[in-house]
Amino acid sequence: MLEPTESISVSSDTAGNTYSLTAVGAISGNDEAPKVPRRGPKKIAPPVAATDTTKSKRRKFSLAEKQRILRLADACQSDQELGALLRREGIYRVTLQRFASERNQSKLASDDSSKSNDAELALAAANRRNAALERELERINRKLEKAEIVIDFQKKLSQLLGLEMPEAPPSQNETL
Repeated sequence: MLEPTESISVSSDTAGNTYSLTAVGAISGNDEAPKVPRRGPKKIAPPVAATDTTKSKRRKFSLAEKQRILRLADACQSDQELGALLRREGIYRVTLQRFASERNQSKLASDDSSKSNDAELALAAANRRNAALERELERINRKLEKAEIVIDFQKKLSQLLGLEMPEAPPSQNETL
């Protein structure tokens, strides 16, 4: 049995290095065996199937749909008929109440406001198209400038090397 402060020196190194070992604590036959970590395959949880995390799009009602649903709701005689209408249309009572409040605020009253909205939307679409065409024109002009530089370089190189370039007929752009 080793004493707690007893040290052991071993010199088994060929270079003459000495190693020392100091025992900490006494070991007797009554001590419990050290706990050995469990060996073997670890239990791994099975993979979880991916769920669809995409958010569904909110349903948008056109002016005509809102007016149609409100006409049908106004024609209902009882709460059962109204409930059947809501189930058939796939909307909640709150949505119907929102449609009714929009109608009361004159948002759904006439198509005149929608015509001005349509004109504004058409103008905005035309402006977007115009901006896209201008960007494309700038891109093509930059490409043309690069091509002209390359052509000028080729002409100068052929003159230096003494090569004859065939004369190209004038294009329509140059005659204008």
